[in-house]
Amino acid sequence: MLNHFNMSQCLKALAGCVALSLVACGNQNLPNLPEREVAMSSSVDTQVSSSSVGASSGGSSITVSSSVVSGSSSSLSLPALSSGTLTMGGTSYPTVDIAGVGTWMARSLMDTTHMAVCYGGVAENCNTFGSLYTWTEAQTACPSGWHLPVDSEWLSLVNVAGGLANAGERLKADTLWADQGNGLDQFGLAFVPGGYKELGADYGLGGYGYWWSATTTDSAEASSWYMGKNYPSVITNSNDRAMLMAVRCKQD
Repeated sequence: MLNHFNMSQCLKALAGCVALSLVACGNQNLPNLPEREVAMSSSVDTQVSSSSVGASSGGSSITVSSSVVSGSSSSLSLPALSSGTLTMGGTSYPTVDIAGVGTWMARSLMDTTHMAVCYGGVAENCNTFGSLYTWTEAQTACPSGWHLPVDSEWLSLVNVAGGLANAGERLKADTLWADQGNGLDQFGLAFVPGGYKELGADYGLGGYGYWWSATTTDSAEASSWYMGKNYPSVITNSNDRAMLMAVRCKQD
């Protein structure tokens, strides 16, 4: 009978069932990459502020004008979002400043000066999805004043987008994802499915997007974050640093 159980034991059992359910759902139709479990709060930061950002460093310039976006989903209260533009090497990158989270590029980095490659060797894929980098190349790919985000910064972004189970749907672009897998793009960050490259072969274009984290997991691997066409979640992995993935930069 229920009154013979300790209440804390009941709560722990219930939490374990929920966690197992989330992992089971999140792993449907995923590519065969090793998954690393992450403890993450599903709380949403609802702090709202209005701000403008302006900066200039090196050969890059950024101008951010305040543009507050209201939430389009009744289940998620969006923080204030301010849009801007970063120009680097003749390429324009939209940026989004998220209150309480920081400023992120709203496009994966496209840069040929760090020995990055285009998916399938097709230049248009770099224009559409961004270039693919090894983890080592990704460390120095971002312009002055910007950096490759660490896991805690990815977690902050995912949390404000609703947590591990739902953030993918809210962060994915509303176009380019195959099989009706487009997202809501509620934050304007437009994460697109640029795939990855491993052992000389390309995988996942149109179905999956992979982005490096600056966080290392051991002497040969580092963290990566990915989203897929068939599920609303965001997943984090530990992958060989020689793999090639996309890069999203975050302002210092």
